[in-house]
Amino acid sequence: MYQREFDQKLKQSFPKAVLLYGDNNYLIDYYIDLYKTKLDAKESMLTLYYDEWNFEQAKNYLSQTSLFGGTNLVVVRHDKKIPKKELDTLIELANKNADNYFLYGYEGAAKDAKSMTAAFTEKKGGVWVRFFEPNIRDGIATLQQKAQKIQLDIDHYALQHLMLLLNNNLALCSNELDKLAILGIKVTSKDIDRLVYSTAPLATEQLLIDLFNKKPITATITKLLDLGEDEASLLRSTQYFVNQIFLFHAYIKLNG
Repeated sequence: MYQREFDQKLKQSFPKAVLLYGDNNYLIDYYIDLYKTKLDAKESMLTLYYDEWNFEQAKNYLSQTSLFGGTNLVVVRHDKKIPKKELDTLIELANKNADNYFLYGYEGAAKDAKSMTAAFTEKKGGVWVRFFEPNIRDGIATLQQKAQKIQLDIDHYALQHLMLLLNNNLALCSNELDKLAILGIKVTSKDIDRLVYSTAPLATEQLLIDLFNKKPITATITKLLDLGEDEASLLRSTQYFVNQIFLFHAYIKLNG
């Protein structure tokens, strides 16, 4: 399912086992934090991130009786897939006890997660949620919620400018809102220009890499121009990039 369907489901009850994946790590973090808060599980939960992953540890945790009537929440973050048999076991355990929950934030490619969605069907007591890279409208709506939560006075146009400046990266935008809130003032686009470092140089580098890999570059050029980059600057960057490639090539030819 997608985010809106998941939000509707959360209004009724919190699913016992959830696979979160896609092109939006900010939302994966958001829903994991939502579970932690709503279930009051920050102190009692088990987190297994990346190399910490241990199936036996997760299984044993969900097999035990919750202490003092608390919640047994297992949160896994990994860029590698968990074998189906292990997923089936954890999902079954999550559904055996009213206090058990299992969240799996998968950070690998979305296409690789499709094979795991079969384990998270409603019939088995689970759900899967795929997130996409946010467009400007959805991103602004998310940031408006964040601004209200931290009591930051910032208008729609300033949020839009922040999204453009940070290349639609919600995690970076959210961090900047936390910093801007410290000012205790109404934040405008001018404040953002003055205080927030643009990711335009990174976008320029990505543009040149895509150009030499013969990938579409129109959207990236448009974004850079919206950020205030001019054609002459892009041409200079391209020339510098070509010179660097030539120097690397010459060095390899001479030195092997």
